[in-house]
Amino acid sequence: MRVPHRRAGGSGAAPRGAVCPRRKYRERATVACLRVDLYTALDQSSRAIAVGLDYLRHLGIDWSPHPTDEEARREYERVWSQLGSRTIEALIELP
Repeated sequence: MRVPHRRAGGSGAAPRGAVCPRRKYRERATVACLRVDLYTALDQSSRAIAVGLDYLRHLGIDWSPHPTDEEARREYERVWSQLGSRTIEALIELP
């Protein structure tokens, strides 16, 4: 049995079969994390990396599995500039 989910600010349940976009992101992220954990435990790091990079591509982030030092440094700086001074709590609320 599916439990109806309530929309923020709404007065009732979502239409039957509707999935909250945040929940969809979380579910996909959870599956990707579990697959990475599995492949890591099986000592299949290249498959774990492929799963992680595939998930990031889904989010619009296209990283190479073998970046140059300069690419890695540039991306590291870009990520930190986007994080800014946000708190962990603020990051948790992101999709």
